[in-house]
Order: sequence, then C-alpha cells, then structure tokens
Amino acid sequence: MTTQWKLLTRCPASPSPWGWTEMRVYETPEGPMVCMTTVTPKQDTCDPQTYIHISREQLKKLLETCRDSRS
Repeated sequence: MTTQWKLLTRCPASPSPWGWTEMRVYETPEGPMVCMTTVTPKQDTCDPQTYIHISREQLKKLLETCRDSRS
C-alpha cells in the first residue's frame, strides 16, 4: 500500500469461498486497481494476491455497481 494510492470506493464483496467481505477500488499511478479484503479488527488491508489492474471502462462499471449495492 503506498501513499500515492487513492481509495475511490469500497463495496461489499460478492460471496466467495475465500470469505472476502469487501472489495476496494483504488486509483494508482499505474491506473485503476481493485483488491479484496476481509475486514477484521486485526486486519484492514487487502490480500496481496488479490490486486488486479482494471481498465477505465471496468472502473466506471464498478463505481456504478458499488453505488447500487450500497443504496
């Protein structure tokens, strides 16, 4: 995690066998990126294996989806 990353949004994760509870969407110097995390009192960081770079198009869809899932 670097300070140049900007958290754009966090969404409830879709149910998965790995038990992720949240998906986070970041703007990074390399472009948009998502990652999965299980938020617990001890841990509030993304699982290193779940960082995925996404396209601007995917980013737009994700931001819309996240907004919908929160309302």
